[in-house]
Amino acid sequence: MPTYYIKYGSIEKTTAEWDVEGLRLSSRSLEVETLTFRANQNIDDDPLFAFDGELVFRVDDLVFFRGRVTDIERTGTAETESVAYTVSNAWYDLEHLVFEQKWRAGKFTKQDPDEDDDDVPDAAVPEDKNLTRLLLGYSVDGERMASDAVIREVLAYAINVCQVALQIGGIEATLQIPSEDVTDLTCAEVIQRVLRWHPACVTVVDYATAVPTLHIRKRDNGEQRTLDYKSQLLEIPSLRPCYEQKAAGVRITYTRLHTAVDSNGEPSEWKEVIERKWPADITGHELRCVRFTIELQGSQSTSLVQKLKTGLIRHESDEWWKDHLTWLKDKRVKNFVLLTSGVTPEDLTKKAYRREVLEGAIAPWMNKPETPATVWAQVNYTVIDGDFEETRTNQRLECNVRTTTASSGTYQVQASSLAAEDIPVGLEKDFYEQINTLQYQGTVALANEDWDGRYWVGTRLNLTGLRPEWETMDTMVQGMEVDIDAGAVTLTVGPATWLAPGDFIDLTRGNRNRMPTANLIAQRKTGKSGTDKNSEIPSAGVRENTALGAGGQTSLRMGALVLANSAATGFASIAVTGTASGAPLLAIWPSHITKGMWVQEATYTDGDGIYKANFLMSTPERTGDFVCDCCGSDTPDPGGDTTDVPTSFSVLNQQ
Repeated sequence: MPTYYIKYGSIEKTTAEWDVEGLRLSSRSLEVETLTFRANQNIDDDPLFAFDGELVFRVDDLVFFRGRVTDIERTGTAETESVAYTVSNAWYDLEHLVFEQKWRAGKFTKQDPDEDDDDVPDAAVPEDKNLTRLLLGYSVDGERMASDAVIREVLAYAINVCQVALQIGGIEATLQIPSEDVTDLTCAEVIQRVLRWHPACVTVVDYATAVPTLHIRKRDNGEQRTLDYKSQLLEIPSLRPCYEQKAAGVRITYTRLHTAVDSNGEPSEWKEVIERKWPADITGHELRCVRFTIELQGSQSTSLVQKLKTGLIRHESDEWWKDHLTWLKDKRVKNFVLLTSGVTPEDLTKKAYRREVLEGAIAPWMNKPETPATVWAQVNYTVIDGDFEETRTNQRLECNVRTTTASSGTYQVQASSLAAEDIPVGLEKDFYEQINTLQYQGTVALANEDWDGRYWVGTRLNLTGLRPEWETMDTMVQGMEVDIDAGAVTLTVGPATWLAPGDFIDLTRGNRNRMPTANLIAQRKTGKSGTDKNSEIPSAGVRENTALGAGGQTSLRMGALVLANSAATGFASIAVTGTASGAPLLAIWPSHITKGMWVQEATYTDGDGIYKANFLMSTPERTGDFVCDCCGSDTPDPGGDTTDVPTSFSVLNQQ
């Protein structure tokens, strides 16, 4: 007769010496395995075994269970009192630990800690962080992981980081499964999620090792055991063939949405559909054909796009100058004659810099040269406004441009790219082979006898002495219940527990709510987002040649305006047109006022050394002051020889 022992800390005694009874062991794949018993104690006694205390159970020399106390329940009646204990194996810990994965991130730090006037961090130092956001199927370095590698990653975290008393054994689940982006799953949930693609696998715990060893075994690799009905079974077994779960085939439809940029710089996308099926000759419409649609990440290309418009610098053309200095198109400008023109520096045109940037910009990645230049011309023209007429001869015009050798077109360069997510190899064939074998589901009760500690989960069971098909059914043992005191063993056999009879639709649960994950690979590896949208470089501020006036100035400014004996020099034409209230009335036309802005009139006041003029502009209406060049004041001392008009004024702040 076997002897059963319980070890608690350094104390080991037989169950009789501990005065415990009613030992029951419950084991099932992918679930917490427990051993329960009751101690003959008064309900107000201190517990024999503390909560979280570690216990080791053995029969003779064989350790058959190890775990921690996870529940203590005190019960009593008028006749008896006792304390019930539940001891759970390491799967209990896996169900209570949220799995974390390593992600690359940046820790922002100041490069110069002595600088206290700037709260903005100066640099990002890469570091690793554990997050409960999970990318199942890829490592932190972006390498593809099969299901066994994912399970090992989970167990390694539980063992090394969380100190779970477990060690990793053989993991026979080796499919390349679709990756998943999930959040806040326990270690047990991750393993269960991965094994949905492995319905023929079970978890097996070996307690004989100093630290329990977790194995994941395929049905085909389980130990084959045969029981004889007449000599080894307590009663006729309850078994049914699971015909409805034997698949006619597996058909998987993969879709990938690819995005890129066409030759015109416009984004484009297209959907790719790939079919995988097993056996190869099925249509996929057969009864009980398993169907999956799996959306994978397509290839993505991010480009920098620049639309560029250039034109020849035709400085010898009247129209070219009128396009660049629009005041030349004013109807009051007559008799425009282009005398001579050129480009400074002169050698640019010899180097084929004959084009100017009209729209867009030259970005460094375009590998197209550009350089600033000044286009100049000597011209004659006449200004006629009512009775006012002036002919200007040999006037110099200038226009700043950006010269280049590039032609008009759309330029683009690939900034980043993301390869399409891989299609899992052989998933349809392996999944079909796992579910295609006919399974028998039910319970088998062994004849009562002293239990020798034999572990049944993960074995393949055959029965003799009853139905001939049962003799070779090789049905998988998914769980067992052992009443140790009575020596009764009941086995639960058949498909995985998540494939209950008639619940065929559950075969697709492993793929529900799955989202493409390829964008997250680079994010987890580098701490940066995977891709950006296409970027078009803005063109604002690159066209200096749109300036309308000398020197390419775009704001309304006048240089030194020198008035002497009513003669005009500099950038303006001035004439005395009459008097008003005793003061000369001046008509002023600055040659570079933009967008049709026209000084309608100005008044000059002379008194007590104050020289000031006010003016109005027609489009839009503005007012401003003439201010002395010497000191910026509107009350200057002109000094030197003066005439009836101020010596020197300039226009300021007319933006």
